[in-house]
Formats: sequence, C-alpha cells, structure tokens
Amino acid sequence: MLFGFYFATQGVELEAVTNYDAFEPEWYYFVGSQSKQTAWMYINGELDAEADAGGDARMDFGTQGMCIAANQGNGNFFNGVIDEFKMWSVALTEEEVVANMEAALAVDATGKLTTTWGKLKSNSRR
Repeated sequence: MLFGFYFATQGVELEAVTNYDAFEPEWYYFVGSQSKQTAWMYINGELDAEADAGGDARMDFGTQGMCIAANQGNGNFFNGVIDEFKMWSVALTEEEVVANMEAALAVDATGKLTTTWGKLKSNSRR
C-alpha cells in the first residue's frame, strides 16, 4: 500500500487506502475523518478515499496507543516530514477540511519548549 488512513470502530480496525499511484516529493495536506457510517481520506482538500465505518469511533489511545505516520506493530513507517498535526472530536465535512487547509497554523517558535530544548541539546547560544 502506498498510503492509507487506519481507523477503528467498536470491535474492528479498518482502512481507507489512497487512489494515488505515486506521490511527488512535495508537501501534501492530508486529513482522515470518520463518522459512525463512513471514513474519508482527503489529500490537498479533495476526497481521495472512502470506506464504510459501521459504528462509533473507538478512542482507546490510553490503552491501545496511537500511531501517527506508522502502522502499529507492522514496521511500516512514513518516510517524510509532518509539519502540523490537529485532532478534532467531530467528523469534518469537505468544506471544513478545505477551510482548515487554507488557514494553516502560524506559529512563532521563538522561546517555545521544543525550540528551547533543541537549543539546549545542541549547545546553541542563539
């Protein structure tokens, strides 16, 4: 599989798989969304894949863990960079996906924990 979105309902784990044959080495905006009936995978604001969900989303990250950019236990890892990660408690519509894509987060990293920690680890004084 080239790329997919794994999701879980009460009692089963399912996937939506991309329709792309290949990806160019450029940035893509990926969204996975799920309702009780359907899961959707969007790439760059356009619906790429859809799968039947068949029940409530299973949110058991505390006991089962959560993988981002990897297939848990299978050794399949995403070979790339993730710039932003957002998690919502509702299924997004296609319009909401596009609106979120166009309103990317603007973050000033100066003085933030990860920036400060990175400087400490690299002994940088900048």
